[in-house]
Amino acid sequence: MISGYLFEDDEVTDAWQDAAEQSLDSTEVFHLTFEPEELVALGNAFESFLATEAVRMVSAQVISQTVFAALASALILPFGLLRAGDLIDNSW
Repeated sequence: MISGYLFEDDEVTDAWQDAAEQSLDSTEVFHLTFEPEELVALGNAFESFLATEAVRMVSAQVISQTVFAALASALILPFGLLRAGDLIDNSW
């Protein structure tokens, strides 16, 4: 098992504690710690992404079910045109 992402440095060994406790007495359990800083950064980015998307989805549902739905639908077309204009007029 290789950890895909971490939230703390301690999680590298925590994932293997059950295997170490259930193994035979004569068996040794090793774990490989490979770039833990990058794995923690990836875990933090993943957590931030999930939180941002959850807030975005909840706010979209709240707006669609309130009186702001008419206001939001009136503003969708101009914002869409502005984004398309930015894409067309990209300096890169």
